[in-house]
Amino acid sequence: MVSMNITNTTKGELMRKLLAGLVTVMMMLVMNAVVAPAAPIIWIGNGHGYELVSGNDWYIAEASAISNGGHLVTINDAAEQVWLSQNFSQPNLWIGFNDIAQEGNWVWTSGEAASYTNWMVGEPNNANSGEDVAVMNWGGNQWNDLPVSGWTSQGIAEYASAPTPEPATMLLLGTGLAALAGARKLKKQQFAIMI
Repeated sequence: MVSMNITNTTKGELMRKLLAGLVTVMMMLVMNAVVAPAAPIIWIGNGHGYELVSGNDWYIAEASAISNGGHLVTINDAAEQVWLSQNFSQPNLWIGFNDIAQEGNWVWTSGEAASYTNWMVGEPNNANSGEDVAVMNWGGNQWNDLPVSGWTSQGIAEYASAPTPEPATMLLLGTGLAALAGARKLKKQQFAIMI
């Protein structure tokens, strides 16, 4: 009987140490997740994800959005405009509206129809014959046409589908589930010893 208690105690101590190690790993992952970039914000109005992308010019911002599976934002109506302005309040953010291919023919990079605009009074004006892309939050929450570079360094990317969890999130979930399973097994062993 004594040797059984020593064996069970050793198993119990081993299980506690294993659980303590798993908790430590989980805490490290959580601490690292705090400094990881934020996931896109989902708007319930359409289920799309939105996030800031860097780009000293419009082409770089659009390329960044494309590399992540989206485009610079397409704003389809006033409700989406208000939501975007509330969640991305920085001035002069690149959006996907442009007339690069043909002056005066404004199109979205996503290919969606241009059914809504929010131009500031007097815009678009193609000042100095070189303003071919749009920004939002100009003079409040309105749009302005600007040159493709030199005015801002960020845009808003839009993704049609919800983002998938990053590997660290899945590792954290898996570790947590393993710790719960281990704790449950330990509890069962302790209960069996008592009987």
